Amino acid sequence: MLTFEALIPIAPDSIIVSLSVSGDPVAHQRPRFGRGKRVYTPNESRVYREKLMLFIRQSSPPVRDARTKFGVQARFFRSNRQRIDADNLLKSVLDAGTGAGVWRDDSQVREVAAKVWLGQANPRTEFLIYRIADPSPDPKCRKCGREGA
Repeated sequence: MLTFEALIPIAPDSIIVSLSVSGDPVAHQRPRFGRGKRVYTPNESRVYREKLMLFIRQSSPPVRDARTKFGVQARFFRSNRQRIDADNLLKSVLDAGTGAGVWRDDSQVREVAAKVWLGQANPRTEFLIYRIADPSPDPKCRKCGREGA
């Protein structure tokens, strides 16, 4: 199931999704304001996120558990040498995980690692989504006392 060597060591049985998606990775772009102050996501970002969501949905059933914590590791192979931010590329993967139902909110992602390669002959996005133990020392909310808050 592991498609590439993990950037951070993980237990193979904790992996939920391990994918390689062909095509140039696209960084998450800021929302834009259109006519009438309508807010929209640029088409290239939206299409890429939907492509990733489709692949995630096909490979894993939704988890949508608010208590589970996750890790995400990604490798981005771009065909050009244009400067690009790894965090914006990673945001596309995180948003796709939310949209595909892996987690309720990407605040459940507590561990991330990403690398970017430029000028590659085989552009693609490779990523792992996996469960991790909650790294917080006290999983109860200090205000209300509920677990997982």
